[in-house]
Amino acid sequence: MRPKRGLTGPGRPPLRYSPVVRASAAASLRRRWWNPWCPTSSAGPNGTWMASTPARISSWIVDSIVLSLAMAVAWGVATRLVALVNGTGTSSEGSGNVLARVAVSASIDASYIGILWSGGRRTLGMVWNGLRVVRATDGAPIGAGIALVRIAAIEAPGYLATIISVLVGGSMAAELAVVGDLWPWLLLATVSFDRRHRGLHDRAAGTAVVVR
Repeated sequence: MRPKRGLTGPGRPPLRYSPVVRASAAASLRRRWWNPWCPTSSAGPNGTWMASTPARISSWIVDSIVLSLAMAVAWGVATRLVALVNGTGTSSEGSGNVLARVAVSASIDASYIGILWSGGRRTLGMVWNGLRVVRATDGAPIGAGIALVRIAAIEAPGYLATIISVLVGGSMAAELAVVGDLWPWLLLATVSFDRRHRGLHDRAAGTAVVVR
């Protein structure tokens, strides 16, 4: 507590104290632990701290595990449905099966990530690291529209590359697959080398990932 200006005395009000705002020990430890590449985090909107690259990678790994488990189950169901529609009774690796997997994956991504990013909610990976996606201008929670724009900036290039490779085929398919695989690494590079750790997807959606 820090005393405000003024001394007590006859005819003067009692000495009052105003709280000194300090970051909690847990928050300080988290910033030091998840920021080995920069000793102090950059200031974020509305009194927050920008999340570091290692913290975001860690959250992404947790969310990827959750999504992979959900997609494995959904893919099995979708593959079986495609087989029944085709009248084969067995699954195949044809274009219909691949496109069905893309549709299922995109739906799960939009549902899981979009719902949990909007309205101030967080994915399981973000809960693990104490992170939150907010608007970069004022730190307010993002809405469903901004969440979908951010998801599209992250996932759409990979999905589009897969769809076009299936439709085109031939040698072009392998080249497009490489493009889809490299896109996440490009986003990671833009996050790592940006002073405030905002990647291309953050700038496209006007968002920031902060420690809260």
